[in-house]
Amino acid sequence: MVKDLDVRPIQTIVFDLDDTLRYNEPHAHAFISDFAETLRGRPLTQEERRAGQRWEHQYWASSAELKADITAYKEGTQEFWVNYGVRSLLALGFADADAQQYAAQVHAYMRENYSPISHVLPETRAALISLRQRGYRIGLLTNRPRPVHAEMNALALDLHMDFFLAASQLGAYKPDKQIFLRMLAFLNTPAESVLYIGDNYYADILGARQAGLQCILLNWNELYHNPDCDQIRRIDELLALLPGTAAA
Repeated sequence: MVKDLDVRPIQTIVFDLDDTLRYNEPHAHAFISDFAETLRGRPLTQEERRAGQRWEHQYWASSAELKADITAYKEGTQEFWVNYGVRSLLALGFADADAQQYAAQVHAYMRENYSPISHVLPETRAALISLRQRGYRIGLLTNRPRPVHAEMNALALDLHMDFFLAASQLGAYKPDKQIFLRMLAFLNTPAESVLYIGDNYYADILGARQAGLQCILLNWNELYHNPDCDQIRRIDELLALLPGTAAA
């Protein structure tokens, strides 16, 4: 539901990348959750799965937990990912002892078996084309630690974008408002003329708000119940929400 959006000044639409413009098949959280079910010997409820994914969103949004883990274990090492496995299982409702016992198995299973395919939904691509034809400047702001030019080209998303920026290029990570402010400075555009779309409430919505941007949560899998922000389920819903011509 969208009720607070002021469409009149919008000239630029900026999207998050992962789980917003592109998806992994299978999704990493679903892959871990399915394996967790085999470890525990019973199915996870839908809400247990959602709670685990909401925790993932919060963890990767520059949380205190993430910062502590990077200090304790160098990010990307086996120790880091085993510890992440403990945290993931706890978020799925495992007892601490069980999470400690199974974490290494989760890490090994992901390392040996997870080979997702990256894809863009056809309706998302069509919406980007239509929005650009209406005169909107279309861009990307991702929390990735490296530039994404090669991936954008591989997904043919670069054909529909005026710019794409990674956190590493701007020296800040969502939800830090500085990443949004530096993006605005790069674009030489005021905050009120930019609409930001992302799937992570903690990184995307809270961060964009701090910088004064209008924002919409892409709640594609109904992960968030009654969030205190505008939300859509699909990118192509923007076509009905926004004017046929971008603001001058």
